[in-house]
Amino acid sequence: MQLLVPSIEKWGSQCRGFAGAAVLAFAMAAGFAQAPTLTPYQIKAGFIYNFAMATKWLSEDPNSTAPLVFGILGEDPSLGEFALLQGAKVGAHRNLSVKPCKDLSEAKECHILFLSGSLKSNLPTLLEETKDLPVLTITDADVGVRSRGIIHFVLEKDKLRFEVNVSAADRAKLKISSQVLKLAKLRKDEPGGRKD
Repeated sequence: MQLLVPSIEKWGSQCRGFAGAAVLAFAMAAGFAQAPTLTPYQIKAGFIYNFAMATKWLSEDPNSTAPLVFGILGEDPSLGEFALLQGAKVGAHRNLSVKPCKDLSEAKECHILFLSGSLKSNLPTLLEETKDLPVLTITDADVGVRSRGIIHFVLEKDKLRFEVNVSAADRAKLKISSQVLKLAKLRKDEPGGRKD
């Protein structure tokens, strides 16, 4: 699996629309350069697309052609940027399907689930309810470690970064590419279920 990181010469031509955001998200995480003016949620959408490309759902048939469902639970803070992922090609035989979720039962049916900051006070409960399901949970709210998804976006020195809880990914039977893990701050659950 190769991450979508272009050569510096190609950035200008590839930075148009969503595909450019996906490319730039990983280029920035790898420390290659500053992005042209993109909103934080355009960059996050680019990351999420790459996470979809770089994750294997071990409990699922690897030859499945069913859409990979990206759900959003709570208010969508992206102002429509996440919706642009609809129909994006993920691998040779799958597309992303974006689904606003009304409740947790709908959210549990997703492959990837963005838990909005509007649910901040409920995040620990929601994460507990999904922890054993093959759902790649993603959060970005300014919360403590126990309220963070498998992937959590953080702002460090004005740069968007992400953490991956590898224990939670293993428990959910998700295999995240080593190339993604190299770019992440890695976390593990401590014995007793506490997250470090």
